[in-house]
Amino acid sequence: KTWFSWEAKVPKSGKYVVQLTYGCLSRAAGSKYEITVGGQKVRGVVHATGRWATFTTDDVGTIELDKPGPTPISIRLINTPGNGIMTLHAITLTPAK
Repeated sequence: KTWFSWEAKVPKSGKYVVQLTYGCLSRAAGSKYEITVGGQKVRGVVHATGRWATFTTDDVGTIELDKPGPTPISIRLINTPGNGIMTLHAITLTPAK
C-alpha cells in the first residue's frame, strides 16, 4: 500500500522514456513497482545497488503523452520480498528518440 504521487509539468506532447533513479541494499532487492504517468502504466523491479545511497537509473518503459501541461505521476509498490523497498531519488521523463 506504499505509494507517492505528484504533478509534473510536461513541456510537449510525444513519446517519453520513464526512468527511475534509486538506491537499494542487496537484502531489499526484488520489490516490484508500478509508475503511472498521465494514466499510462509501466512496471519494474528494484535491483541491488550495494547501498541505499548508491544510485542507479533504470529505463522502466516508454509512454506517449498527447498533450503538454500538468500531468499526474505516481509510483506504487506492487510487492516486496524484504523489509525495505528503495531510496527513491528521481523519476525522469526523457524524450524518446
